[in-house]
Amino acid sequence: MVPLKRIATISSESVIPQPQTEYSHYSIPSFDELRLPNIELGSLIGSTKYKVSSNMILVSKLNPQFKRVWLINNAEEDSICSTEFIPFQTKDIPIEYLFGILNSYAFNKYMVQCSSSSTGSRKRMTPELCLQFSVALPPTEIINEYSTKVKGAIKLISDNLNENSKLNALRKTLLPLLMNGQATITD
Repeated sequence: MVPLKRIATISSESVIPQPQTEYSHYSIPSFDELRLPNIELGSLIGSTKYKVSSNMILVSKLNPQFKRVWLINNAEEDSICSTEFIPFQTKDIPIEYLFGILNSYAFNKYMVQCSSSSTGSRKRMTPELCLQFSVALPPTEIINEYSTKVKGAIKLISDNLNENSKLNALRKTLLPLLMNGQATITD
C-alpha cells in the first residue's frame, strides 16, 4: 500500500473568468443534472475557478456522502471547474486506474469519515488529506491490463451521457411545441 500522492497530484491552477469568454463550466449543479459542463459566459460565473484539462478527474469535496466523481477525457480549451471540486491528475499511471480508485466505495468512505464542517451542515474534505489515502499499487502490467479492460466501459458511459444530453435538448425543444399544438405526433 502506498499513499495516493505517490500516483496522483492535485492541480490548483486558478482562472479568473473573463466577462466575454465562454467557458465549459464543470459545477456541482451541472454534474447533478446531466454530468455535462454548462457553457457559460465569464460574466455570469463571478468567482475564481480551477482550470480543467484533459485526463483529469474531478472529485467533489463538498458533502462527500453524495459521491461526485467526474472523469474528464477531452476538455475544451476554456474549461473550468468549481473550487468545490478537487482536480486530480495522474503521475505515470493510466487515468482509468486512478478513476477506479477515486470512484471506489473505499475512497468515498474515507472522504466521508475525514470530512469536517465548521457550521455542521456542509462538510468538506481537504485535498491534502485525500492524498494520504492508502492505495494498492500492483505491478505495471496489471494496472495496464485493468485500464485496457475498463476503457471501453468508461467510453460507453461517456457516450451515453452525451446522448442523454442531446435527447434532453430535443425534449426541451419539442415539448413546448407539442403542448401548444404547433407540433403533433402521427402514427
